[in-house]
Amino acid sequence: MDIIGEVLCSLSEFENVREAIADTPGAIELATRIWVVEDTCPVPTTTSNPVNTSALEVLLSFLNWFNPPNENQPHHQFMDPVDVDEEVMKGREILTGQRDKVVRPRLDRVVSAAGGISRLVDLAFSRLQAITANVELIRGTGTAVTLDLISQLCRSSTHPLRFKFLDKGLISLVVGLAVTVVGMLDVVVAVSSNGRRQITSNGTGTLQGSQAQQRFLQYSLVSCFTLLFNMMESTDGHTWFKEAVSAGLLQAWVDAAAHIHNFSPEDAEVVVEIMSVLLPKYTVFESVINSVNGALKKIKHEARLDACRDPQMKKAWTAFRQMTAERSTLDRQCQNLDAKKTFMRCGGCSQALYCSRDCQKDDWRAGHKRVCNLTPQERLEIYQTWKSNDDHFHRLVVHDAIRHLATIKRLAESAYPLLAESPTSFVITIDYLVYPPKLGVHLLLEHWRYALRHTLKVGPTAELHNDEMIQRSLNNPGKYGIIQSKRSEGDVLEAKWGALDQLVQQVG
Repeated sequence: MDIIGEVLCSLSEFENVREAIADTPGAIELATRIWVVEDTCPVPTTTSNPVNTSALEVLLSFLNWFNPPNENQPHHQFMDPVDVDEEVMKGREILTGQRDKVVRPRLDRVVSAAGGISRLVDLAFSRLQAITANVELIRGTGTAVTLDLISQLCRSSTHPLRFKFLDKGLISLVVGLAVTVVGMLDVVVAVSSNGRRQITSNGTGTLQGSQAQQRFLQYSLVSCFTLLFNMMESTDGHTWFKEAVSAGLLQAWVDAAAHIHNFSPEDAEVVVEIMSVLLPKYTVFESVINSVNGALKKIKHEARLDACRDPQMKKAWTAFRQMTAERSTLDRQCQNLDAKKTFMRCGGCSQALYCSRDCQKDDWRAGHKRVCNLTPQERLEIYQTWKSNDDHFHRLVVHDAIRHLATIKRLAESAYPLLAESPTSFVITIDYLVYPPKLGVHLLLEHWRYALRHTLKVGPTAELHNDEMIQRSLNNPGKYGIIQSKRSEGDVLEAKWGALDQLVQQVG
């Protein structure tokens, strides 16, 4: 069987040949069957590389599954920002649909040949578990190959295979493996730097030095991060980011800083973007930010980032730390108890209690100065602690709108100078798909152009509620301030609208 796998791997080095083989009836089925029996074949393998796993992975890989850009389409710089968002989202939907038209049938063929989804996932998962439990196996090429195959099996964001792997605990297993791999990589690099070579014998009697082990471990670490990069935004997104962070994602990422200079530019970009692009989008969820704060308390080797040779790695971590500190202040409260009723009361609102002057100063900087003169009910709307992610996100939106009022005023004065002194004439927009959040304003009367109804996750009930909110604001000029926020919900985007009368007092 090794010969069959090696032939398939060799021929598949050429993309057109690989596509022809994959489209040939029975080819993917053959590759699947020899992969299924790879560990139980009566004739033992003669290679340290799981060649049959490689053969199936290669047949499922697609390098050019997307269409090139249409040069006849209008360039973004000549388009309305809303049209750009619409175009980007529609483009993603088209590309995803094109990919799934090719990927899903091939995955279905694999599932059928393997004897069903459960059997396929259980087999792949058990092999990855076996690798993680054996240091010698982790050192070999099989780790990266197995991870890459699972990545291909999860390629379609809508196929049941992906959901089955996620429910099995794939995210936690891969993060744990990444932590182990980067720890082993530290040891191998230390051995090499000290001028010693640790030589081990593989199954064929050839010798592998520490440099070869370092290369294999780097491949495995890259495969771990690549799989996580592609999988964590599945379904609602925040479920899997919370799981990844709780399993040690931040520690694995920080430890990888010592090795990222050895990665290819493309692989290094994937690692950096986990912290600079993906994770920030999901810290707007209370469950994720709480997990992040818990992980940061246990983080080790953070000084590695100071010596990191990749400036983007250091920049991403610095920004992430800053963002985490900002978003953690929403629910930050003094933990001292007023058992003897000795706390001081705020002289402005007579509501907030403080154990010391330092405690009061911290709360003032955290946002109390913005709400001190508001009514108790208005303060409650901003700072009351709720358990749900939606309520946490609402607090974050209000907090950021108030914190960035000066910037919002400048945007209004620049775009609509004649109406800049009428804050309720505008809708404030906050885009949490990037960090720092992208701020904007547009006219309330033109809100329909900015609703993005066709591309964002806005159900009929929510849409009706939003329309009523807008109409209420139009019918009561000067009373409500409107905020439209945008956040990622895994495979889709979600729009949130809010009518906040306390914002009017802040802007005015």
